[in-house]
Amino acid sequence: YKTLDEYLEKSKEKHENTIYYSSDVTEQAQYLSMFAAEGIEVAVIDKLLDNQFISMLEQDRSVKFFRVDSDVAAALKSDGEVLSSEKLVEIFKEVSGNDKLEVKFESLKDESTPAILNISEQNRRFDDMMKMYRMAGTLGDMPEMPQMATLVLNSNNSLIKKLVQKADTDGDTAKVTASQLYTLALLAQRRLTADELKAFLRDSFSMIEKSL
Repeated sequence: YKTLDEYLEKSKEKHENTIYYSSDVTEQAQYLSMFAAEGIEVAVIDKLLDNQFISMLEQDRSVKFFRVDSDVAAALKSDGEVLSSEKLVEIFKEVSGNDKLEVKFESLKDESTPAILNISEQNRRFDDMMKMYRMAGTLGDMPEMPQMATLVLNSNNSLIKKLVQKADTDGDTAKVTASQLYTLALLAQRRLTADELKAFLRDSFSMIEKSL
């Protein structure tokens, strides 16, 4: 355990007045490993009342809380070349089935991670609040609003570099690979639905068979 002041004092050089936290150390393990590699300490805030508590702290103190999967921290980025490919962006939007998905390239220090999916802290908190209202029955039959998500493609990753080239030369193969990559990034955010899992397993078995 640490006090708020102890955390802020230790982190002021890398992310002043910003607290990164995890609500589920298992589901967010990929993100946590990236933060750990850069020496960024992550707070575990995983209780039901914690969301209200951190909102109160943000109002009383000049601090901001960001969940590890809400944004790419500046300390995780490198100064390397940032790729670009409009074709690959459109492919990811298509295979995701989410026309609200934002796809962008970033150069990350962790070369082993091809892609991460982020949902902004503000949008996620609003979504969590709406879920609570639905459980309480105060919203009636109001449909759920789609989450605004950002898929970050790592320009330093060899798979992304190959996929950029494949998008120009073999669109069908690029779509299959992009679909698998997007689903893996989604798995680091939440559990798959039954239909998503069925499609993911089908495509995985097909790719394994083609590799033999």
